[in-house]
Order: sequence, then structure tokens, then C-alpha cells
Amino acid sequence: MSLLDNPLWKKVIDQDAAKAQLLKIVENSNKYMPQSWLITGPPGSGRTTLAKAFAASLVNSEKFANNPDIRFITTQKPEYSVANIREVLDEAKTYPIISNYKVFIIEDVDRMSAQAANLFLKNLEEPDDFIIWILCTTNPRDVLITIRSRCSKIELKTPSVQAIAEALENETGVNSSLAEACARVSGNHIGLARKYAMQPKLLETRSHLLRQILNIASFSDVVLLADEIEKSAAYNAEKIVAELDLNAQDKKRQATRIKKDELDLILISILTLYRDVFMAKTALTDNLINYNLRESIINFSDIISISRLIWCIKQINIARVRIKSNAQTLMILEALLGTLNSRL
Repeated sequence: MSLLDNPLWKKVIDQDAAKAQLLKIVENSNKYMPQSWLITGPPGSGRTTLAKAFAASLVNSEKFANNPDIRFITTQKPEYSVANIREVLDEAKTYPIISNYKVFIIEDVDRMSAQAANLFLKNLEEPDDFIIWILCTTNPRDVLITIRSRCSKIELKTPSVQAIAEALENETGVNSSLAEACARVSGNHIGLARKYAMQPKLLETRSHLLRQILNIASFSDVVLLADEIEKSAAYNAEKIVAELDLNAQDKKRQATRIKKDELDLILISILTLYRDVFMAKTALTDNLINYNLRESIINFSDIISISRLIWCIKQINIARVRIKSNAQTLMILEALLGTLNSRL
């Protein structure tokens, strides 16, 4: 059976260059085999999926799960501690059981604490011949530079709307129209697109929010909508954290991180809306991301100038940065929403 027939590789969407590079390595795994890899790419591009397919092929398996020579490391906590990494390194001292390699995938490697990263670096510098490290991150700049320099790098691109839509049709059975809508509004994020396809009501919630953004007419609208957005993100975070096996302090920290991630996704949705308004200003309305809001977008484009539109887009991006580093998320949302309508 060809490596490309492996179902794990078929789950890697629109990353032909990365697949070709890694498949060539697998086919020649006894020659010049790099032992440390860093897979990077935008959120939702399929880093973990690619890592799992690569790992399974290295140990000659058609499956990823339940293979004794593959170890997948992730954490529910805000960061990997020294204890977490020491445990991984202890396991890396043991020989593979059924394969030539023992493969470790570490998800979100940028979340290692400074001490944990330095501890890990010592092992990365002189690994045993049978150890393969596959590190994954969306934020390579946050990975210790000496770790990055010792890894062979695979950089994923943003998958296309068409490729994601085709995958959704095959995976979930949704029709082509819904699949394309999910792919578009997800911002080319495979996981989010899949979530929309499986839970279409989320698309309705998203559209409702964007209509509210376009219809802001007073400061009371701003206050109410900011409060609604903030509470929704906090609720979703608490719901996720409630299912995690963490102590109270770690749950609180993780809930804060997840809430900020939820808010960032909302701000990205708002960015797609203003991108569509910009497209409407230039009469390019056939390629709108939020096509179901086409009439509202065109009407809004008639009352906002290009200069103000560009300024609003800049303010959304500034708010994204501020939310990541500031606990006062409600105030940031209120300030942003107060700028996003020409009537205020």
C-alpha cells in the first residue's frame, strides 16, 4: 500500500508541499534522518494532524492511536512545567517496543515554561538514535531560539476554502453550499469549519452577532453588546474548563486563556465583516465571506467612508492585541464597539 493511501495522510488538507517533504523523509528514513522537527502554521492549518500522520508512518503503522512507540503530549494547563517535561524525558530514555523509532509529538511547544524549555533543550542537543521529536506550534517566535535552531522546519500554509469545503463534505456529509459557507466564515480554520458543519446553529449565532455590529446606533447598544460578548466567551470557557482534571487555580488560569481565545475568534469574525464591507465599497460583492449578510453589508458600505473603514479595521486588530495581554476584556470590547459605527 502506498503511503498516500494511509487514511491519516488523507486527513491532511491542502498541504501538498509539506506532505511531499515528509513522505520523502519516511521513504528514506534510514538516510540522513533528522531527529527533531518543528511544524508551524496558522491556527486550524492541520499541524497536529500532519504530525500524527508523520509519526505513524515513521513507525510503519496505519494507525496513530494505541501505538506503544508513539507518545502524544499535550497539556490542559496554561504551560508545561519542569515536572511535565522531566516525565517526558524519562520516557524518552526507554527503547521502542515494536519499531525502529520512538516518536514524541509535543503540541503547543511554545507553552513550555523557561525552565522546562531549557531542560528539554539539553535532551534535544544529543538525542538517542531511536528518538524522534515532532514539535508543533502556531507561535514559533515564542519557542526558545536554541530549540528552533536544532529542528528541521515544516511551515504549513493557510488551507483554501475549496479544499476545506471538499473535506467537510466527505467527512460530515453536509451539502456543498453549507460546506463552503462553513469554510469561508471559519477564516480557513479547519477545526472551526468542522465545528460549524456539525453544529449549524453556531452559524446562526455568528450571523446574529454580526447583524448587531452593523446595527449599533447608540452607546447603550455598545454596552449591552459588549457585555453579551464577554459573558458568552466566559461561559464557553467555564464550560470547557469544568470538564478538565485540574486544581482550582489552574482551572481559573486556563479559563482566562480560553476566554481570550474565544474573544479573539469573535474579533476575527468581526474582521471578516469589515473586510466584506471594504469589498462592497469596491463593488466586489461576489466574493464576500459573510455572503448571507450581503444586503446589510452593501447598505452599511454606503454610509461609511474608506478612510474610516480602514481605521476601524486597525482598531479591531489593536483590540485583539490588547485582549491577549489585558484582563480588562469588557472595557476593551466597549471601547472597540464604540468605534465601529459611523453614527457614533
